[in-house]
Amino acid sequence: MKLYYPDFDKHKNLSDSYDDLKRLYRQPMAIWFGRSPYKKTKNIPNRIHRLLKRAEDKIVTLVLYSIPNRDLGKYSKGGETDSKSYLEFIKEVVVGIGTHKNCLIVLEPDALAHSLKMERKEKKERIKLLKQSLKLLRKTNSKIYIDIGHPEWLKVSEAITLLRQFDKKLYDGFTLNVSNFIDTQVCVDYGDDITKKIGKNYIIDTSRNGLGYSTSLFNPTNIAIGELPTFKSVFENCDGYLWVKPLGESDGKENGSPKAGRFYLEYALKVIENSKKIGTFNFQ
Repeated sequence: MKLYYPDFDKHKNLSDSYDDLKRLYRQPMAIWFGRSPYKKTKNIPNRIHRLLKRAEDKIVTLVLYSIPNRDLGKYSKGGETDSKSYLEFIKEVVVGIGTHKNCLIVLEPDALAHSLKMERKEKKERIKLLKQSLKLLRKTNSKIYIDIGHPEWLKVSEAITLLRQFDKKLYDGFTLNVSNFIDTQVCVDYGDDITKKIGKNYIIDTSRNGLGYSTSLFNPTNIAIGELPTFKSVFENCDGYLWVKPLGESDGKENGSPKAGRFYLEYALKVIENSKKIGTFNFQ
């Protein structure tokens, strides 16, 4: 299975000036879909349909990131206004995917891990929403991975307890380290412990974990690219490595950084510089 990278460059003006950026954006990266009261994403079915058609037989990674009270109102705040609008969002995604078979879905980064900080009623509603979403998404031919945070966030027992609430028939696995920096081997050890109990494999976001864990969560400069995106993992329970976090996008407005999701040139160039030093920027 080959991964799709967008054959359109949304940073073309910068890529023309920085060859390293052009090389970077020739690598497969996930495409995120989400809405908020502040930023309305329109024509989701058409956008997804065109994207998957363009990809032909290559696998497209779609990240669904629109849960109500997203990021608990912090740096990536937003999402749908309520449960009804969220399920409408999911239905639009389902229509967009249609009968395509080349789609891998990462469902709601951080949503499950954040639920442990919510009041009982809010947590119950979030779990219910994710269950309803899985039932709708399972009508497609997509591979579906539920996000469960990373090893420095939840205990293995906490991750297992959360995942056990979902019908195993409705999802294919779980994702680790999305938008984070945890070393691959650490993620594998953690993921294997979860897999033993729930019987599902995992995918690791390796977009920025080449130098391992960073205590800072907001655009730390001591990070580098990890393994290239592939479904050929050397670990039995790991289905692959993906670049889920689009490289160069800010983690949040901190210490002069732009808002979460905004492209941050200086940061992207620093990650590339670090990656060259450790040999992970070795692609064309």
